[in-house]
Amino acid sequence: MKIKNTRIAICLVLAILGSVILNACKSNKVNFKYGSGEVIDIKKTVLVIVDDSSLNSIEFKIDEKYDDKYFETKSLIVIAFKTATNINNICNISLKKQDGILEVDVKGKMGINDVVDVLFKVLEVSREDIKDVKSLNLVTNLNKI
Repeated sequence: MKIKNTRIAICLVLAILGSVILNACKSNKVNFKYGSGEVIDIKKTVLVIVDDSSLNSIEFKIDEKYDDKYFETKSLIVIAFKTATNINNICNISLKKQDGILEVDVKGKMGINDVVDVLFKVLEVSREDIKDVKSLNLVTNLNKI
């Protein structure tokens, strides 16, 4: 009986440790789909979470398909900045969340003949995935593909 109780205790400890390790290794990646909108006039970097269909700014306008019903379960992240990288050379955008900070990582390559262009992206995300985000951080890794 003592050996059986010891085995049960060991199994419980291993199960708890396994659960803790799996939760610690859980991916902090935030999934998204590309959305739509329109650049109006970018004078400075724009990085904002949009939770409301009425938000448009002097810099951008979101598509009319994003109505109040859409924002019940989803949000948008709008990214806009001037860059010497042709927007066709932007190869990867990823979102990673850690400790209340959402990092927006933009990777691309710069060409010799690229001129100043505006990168403008609307990212559709689940509201649940970003509910605890307190700040945003834009990281541009150009020529680091």
